[in-house]
Amino acid sequence: MPLSIEEFWKQVVASRLLSAAETEQLDQQFRQVKGAASQANTRTLCEWLVAHQSLTRYQAKVLLSGRPGPFIFGDYCVQEQVVCGDLQGLFGARHLLTEHPVRLQFRGHDSNSEVLEWSKVVQRVADWPAENESVVRCFEASGVNHFRFVVYEQPGADSLDRHLSKGRAFQPAMASYLIRQLALGLAELHQFGQTAVDIRPTRVWLESGELPRAKIFLDAFQQATTVDWSRGDLPESLAERAGYYPPELVGQDRVVDSSSDIYGLGCLFFRILSGHEVFPSDAIREKINRHVTDSIPPLEPFGVPVGLAKLVVRMLARDPGDRLKASHVAGALTEWIEPQWLDVQASPVLASLEPYLHSVREHMSPVVDRVNTHSPSEAVLSPVEFSTGDTDMQSTTPDARQSVTPDARQIVSPKIGIESLGDERLGSVLTRHRRSTHPQRSKKKWPVIGGLLALLLAFGWYFLISMDGTVRTDSTSTAGSASENAAPAPKVVESTRNSGQGVMEGSGLTDADATTVSRFELVTGNDELLWGSPTQGMQIDLRYAAPDASMFLLTRPAALVSSDEGRRLLEALGPEFKATREAWEQSFGIPLEQIREMFIGFHPAGGKMPRKTFVVRLLDALDESVVDRWGVPVEADNDQGLLYTVNGGTLFLPTETGQRTLVVGSADDIQQVVLNQGAAPLLRRELEQLVMASDADRHFTLIAAPHFFFADGRPLL
Repeated sequence: MPLSIEEFWKQVVASRLLSAAETEQLDQQFRQVKGAASQANTRTLCEWLVAHQSLTRYQAKVLLSGRPGPFIFGDYCVQEQVVCGDLQGLFGARHLLTEHPVRLQFRGHDSNSEVLEWSKVVQRVADWPAENESVVRCFEASGVNHFRFVVYEQPGADSLDRHLSKGRAFQPAMASYLIRQLALGLAELHQFGQTAVDIRPTRVWLESGELPRAKIFLDAFQQATTVDWSRGDLPESLAERAGYYPPELVGQDRVVDSSSDIYGLGCLFFRILSGHEVFPSDAIREKINRHVTDSIPPLEPFGVPVGLAKLVVRMLARDPGDRLKASHVAGALTEWIEPQWLDVQASPVLASLEPYLHSVREHMSPVVDRVNTHSPSEAVLSPVEFSTGDTDMQSTTPDARQSVTPDARQIVSPKIGIESLGDERLGSVLTRHRRSTHPQRSKKKWPVIGGLLALLLAFGWYFLISMDGTVRTDSTSTAGSASENAAPAPKVVESTRNSGQGVMEGSGLTDADATTVSRFELVTGNDELLWGSPTQGMQIDLRYAAPDASMFLLTRPAALVSSDEGRRLLEALGPEFKATREAWEQSFGIPLEQIREMFIGFHPAGGKMPRKTFVVRLLDALDESVVDRWGVPVEADNDQGLLYTVNGGTLFLPTETGQRTLVVGSADDIQQVVLNQGAAPLLRRELEQLVMASDADRHFTLIAAPHFFFADGRPLL
């Protein structure tokens, strides 16, 4: 039975969308409309309210069904339901205090195996890549009564699938422009050990502006697990995902990784270039099987240039190890994009964003209250499905909110006080708090870390002047075997004075200090001693470094061997180091005395000993006789320099450096250096911060991501 107008107004007041006074005023205005007195009903009243923007069409639809919502969840008011493929529980909303538009995603039923536990969702939001411009921002995870929801930014346009209906496609330049943005976002995600999990048109949102901006939507609730395609009843919700699913994950219990993201991105690239999926089919199982068995169809018939088509094929390689890295894809796409598009600025942010972020910071709960303790069975798909006539509206007030935000993490603690942390991770703050309350534990830990770094520096010299065992003479072995079989090198402990500021420990000798070595001196560390730096150089230069390195070692051989203390240090490394040094000089014709800087990158190699790349910067230009001994060169792309094959590796001699720089590594790594045109590679955030604080005047600089030693870098450790 339809609601009467009087009952409808009661529902509006119960929903808390309008007050009783507001509804009375609106009712009087509506009754003055011509014909309202004799022909009015709740439907015409709703149309009038929507036209006057007093209600949204979604709110009116729910109210007409006889339900009062709920629409208010903490500080947010739901305004519309977003239909986005199989992405359930997504609603458009506005922040009540600032009117800032956002999107809310409500937690689904826990019977769904792909839905994360709430505590893990909270942690994922806390670790959200907030500074990644190609990833949809996530502001907070909030719990209000029985509801759990995550708050995202409101995109300025529709999802990509709306633009790909009825076989529509993009021109190669625009397609390359959009995919490059997504590849840059994935590259940053992968540097932090994260994945997008699920890449397809409904998971890509477009921002309107001078040019559209593509953003990856990361589902905070979705687990990075494989789909069981062996099930007899595959739900229709998997139909779209099957068109972008990596073949190596079909029928295997394997965790989604960065190569899986590249395959999904390649499928998306194929789709927007051709207007069709790579392997179209009406049957889900047939579609997924074609990814495993069929060859990639050609793109050239759709007007795609041959070079761009080959790039897509590389992204869709059946073997994950043959696929390009995300940073490589982004670099390769620059030549297919209009040059002026590379400098297009992002659309200006809404004026309400900053007040909104401030409000979120102000209302955020202490750390101890962030993880909701309600039972998982209380979770629901959406406000509408949960709403009943006797809903406890009082429980959805802001006072009942428990939340966490990645944009502004504050910790309320009697020992720390209220500390605004900006973009720092919550874990680092808790770690600092533990150190302050357990000083003895901290003192015991630092000698272990210091010893580890000292050991890595010593072994770094063995890796420094060999390339995976390819440089050999009768008196040498590979760098790996040398470091494993050589006797422990004598431990040299020296200290230098720096303008009376104190004893520098493990900081390297400067050119000036090398001749003024003082006596041995012991200083007791008390965690309060201020150390002054013996050098004040610029940060280390990463130009021509190959991407994806997780550890860097920079040395200054010429300055080191020019001092007595430096020569003593090298002699202390023993005969194996001496033999390896001679092998390097014999193979490349470049003695250490001529090397101003040697930069070594250590790259993951699938659990094997990390592969290495070298950037060697010389004091003087190379003599032609040295270059001639490397053999016949091949020109690099765009006349950037010359490529040589030396001892099974590839040597790149850039033209612009006037034969004062050479880059050595595998053929694939050197190819990426050429594609990047010698620009410094993208780095993980923690590595980038360390590089910014580095000092290129030091004799030794070692920078490493800690996780590297417990994953791909474990053989090195």
